[in-house]
Amino acid sequence: FRHDLTDPQIVVGFAKEVATIRRLELLVVHSYCDLKAVGPDVATDWKLNLTEDLYRRTRNFFDSGRTPGSPGDDGIDNRRQELVAGIESFGSEEQPASVCVFAGDGLVEKNARASEGSSGGSLSNLPDSVRQFAMEVVERLPASLVSRCHVPTMVQEILGYALLATDHKRGPACIARFDPMLSAVRYTILRREDGQSMSTFAKATGALAASGLSILRAQIETVDNYAWDSFWAIDVLPGGHDSGQIESGRLDRVCRKLAALVEADTNEIPRPKSVWQPKVAGESNEVEVLPTQVTFDNETIADGTIVSLFAYDRVGLLARIATAFRELELVLSFAKIDTHLDQVADVFYVTEQDGGKLVQPERINEVRERLVACA
Repeated sequence: FRHDLTDPQIVVGFAKEVATIRRLELLVVHSYCDLKAVGPDVATDWKLNLTEDLYRRTRNFFDSGRTPGSPGDDGIDNRRQELVAGIESFGSEEQPASVCVFAGDGLVEKNARASEGSSGGSLSNLPDSVRQFAMEVVERLPASLVSRCHVPTMVQEILGYALLATDHKRGPACIARFDPMLSAVRYTILRREDGQSMSTFAKATGALAASGLSILRAQIETVDNYAWDSFWAIDVLPGGHDSGQIESGRLDRVCRKLAALVEADTNEIPRPKSVWQPKVAGESNEVEVLPTQVTFDNETIADGTIVSLFAYDRVGLLARIATAFRELELVLSFAKIDTHLDQVADVFYVTEQDGGKLVQPERINEVRERLVACA
């Protein structure tokens, strides 16, 4: 649930530990039963799909020796073909309910479900050159991005990226769509990264918190110097969205705010809105609080350090963590956020500015103390 399952090193390391197909099959059954037995709504579609995904990738490695994303990975190859077909046919059929905004360029696309009677341009009215570029992009997208979400949504993101990459005058794009699997809205930020500016990840997390949203999950990627960051978020303020019933204009307002704040020429992170939460009757004043934990793994992947944070959720926590990474001058290449009830389990793949791992004890302690202070 916390690592990048498209990373060959993750799958190979897991396969070596499991050792046999029989044990792999037993572990899948055991994991499913364990999730179902914990309590209601614990075995979510998201967790079961990830469990199945890991099984299929590991089983494929046992059977063929192929790792995720390598030549001959049928799942990834088939998905790329579906994406190319989706780009070719985009606009000829109903698209998923979504909003797409470019900073400084107004609304590009707004589906009627998100806001009735909307008008404006459309991603379907694209020059052939942009579509052709988008199809070329599909072939070099990382496997983790290709398999992240269902095809229609990914097609929209690829076309948004193609517009940015072929028209440098456009500001960053924000695409939002309700994801029924997590009962949350998936906000994707596409932005050309400037090495001297505040990172897209840090700005986006602050902007979402300032918009009254709680981030359940996040995954970040970088494609050709463009940030491709996705956040699954829910409203913590009244008047938001729930179970797909999106308030008219809500997605539009959040997307515009996100795109504008990410583009703003400032390193200041917006402050999250305060949320009043009454104390539950009978709640003890001496509840034992588990300490925040930060762990460092330099063994699992060859080209970075995996930093894992386990803590209680707090308003603006992820924004503070993102800011800390920026100020610590760490390069963030992958993040996976998992929030369940009041606890978070965040995983970050990081390197030093020169591409090296975090190995010096003093440096590790510095990062640990800073992250603990964020929680």
